[in-house]
Amino acid sequence: MLKTRSNQTFQYIFYLTNPSLKNYAFDIKESKKIKCKIMKIEKKIAFHCYSDFETSILNPVYNILKDEFNCLFTMDVGEVLSFKPSILILANHHYHYFRGNLSETIIIWTRHGFANKNSLRKAIEGTDFACVSSEWVKEDCIKNGWIPRLGFWITGFVPMDKIFSGHLERPSILPPGFPFGRKTLLYAPTWNRYFTSAEEIKAEHFEKILDKFPQLNIIIKPHPLMSILYRGILGKWEKIKDERLIFVENASEDIYQFFPYADILFTDASSVMFYFLAMDKPIILFNNPRRFREKEYFDPFSPEWKWRDMGEEVENFDELISAIEKSIFHPEEKSERRAFYRKRVFGDLTDGRSAERIAEKVRALLAPDEKSKEWVEICWNAVRAMNFPVKGWKRWKLRRFLSKIGKYFNLMPPLKLFIKRLIKW
Repeated sequence: MLKTRSNQTFQYIFYLTNPSLKNYAFDIKESKKIKCKIMKIEKKIAFHCYSDFETSILNPVYNILKDEFNCLFTMDVGEVLSFKPSILILANHHYHYFRGNLSETIIIWTRHGFANKNSLRKAIEGTDFACVSSEWVKEDCIKNGWIPRLGFWITGFVPMDKIFSGHLERPSILPPGFPFGRKTLLYAPTWNRYFTSAEEIKAEHFEKILDKFPQLNIIIKPHPLMSILYRGILGKWEKIKDERLIFVENASEDIYQFFPYADILFTDASSVMFYFLAMDKPIILFNNPRRFREKEYFDPFSPEWKWRDMGEEVENFDELISAIEKSIFHPEEKSERRAFYRKRVFGDLTDGRSAERIAEKVRALLAPDEKSKEWVEICWNAVRAMNFPVKGWKRWKLRRFLSKIGKYFNLMPPLKLFIKRLIKW
């Protein structure tokens, strides 16, 4: 195992996985002096979900690999640590649970949302391989200085595979015959108190929308965290008695399955807006005036705020009514801007093979052919050289406890941010 030249090893592997980034690579002749014997790799893969909704991202990759390798799919950190996988696949940026305890494990990040919210840098820099949805996304990350430890994999976005491939089953919550010849509005608010539209769009507003547009269905799909933070609001939405309104009670339900049945998306700062671009249908975006008070997650230069010309922006109920009317009768408006951003998000990877591409890369790390053998050996040696115990990372039980209670502090952002800074989270 390498104990020296870890930085050189990193630079060499980064050059091989990102050959266009010559500024990041040191002298190749020097790098070839590094001699490391690859240790025996146990062919074990763990998939860890931080939240229930990440299942739709990780499960397709798991289903491809589970019959070839010893795989674990779990939400339990302790199970992952006991399993001691060679490869760990995450959709969130909670690598800190594992890095100090799994020193010879390669961590792969698949991403779960396109919005930055000041967490993208941490997610990318903490992983070994970062899966991104297009070449543009990779180059943008590099421009911002967000570099994974070993490299980027341009794979596409897994939850959209079924939509792009056309292999999508009707959501069980939708009744037979839906949408009954009517247009459908999909409402997908985010959870953050300073970003969400949930506190502004009340039950009586939905009733007024249905009165104004009798030929309109509404599907309400809350963010999973809203079931913790906004139980009162969700309860009132659920009690609306109208067959045209469908409330998705299970907040962890896969939202992407509703895309083909929606003619309009209404959201705020949710990442859903970016993936709905694939449908080339109208998007309505609520601008919460309190967003500037958010100190932790608000970045005015991130796509969720800079790209809002993809949709109709609204700040109150009257503007929402006008935006719905425009979206119903003139869906072609904003189509050019939607296409522009769609190309950035997806590039040409709209073939429904994102999960397969990730599986192929993972398979190569565990069972390399002759062509990739040298690359794989360098990857494993680089990880072993770079991984070292970091104070605090081994206290994963404390981190898990704090993360659980931390979800309840999301309604008090200033207090949550103060606590995170106090304990250097």
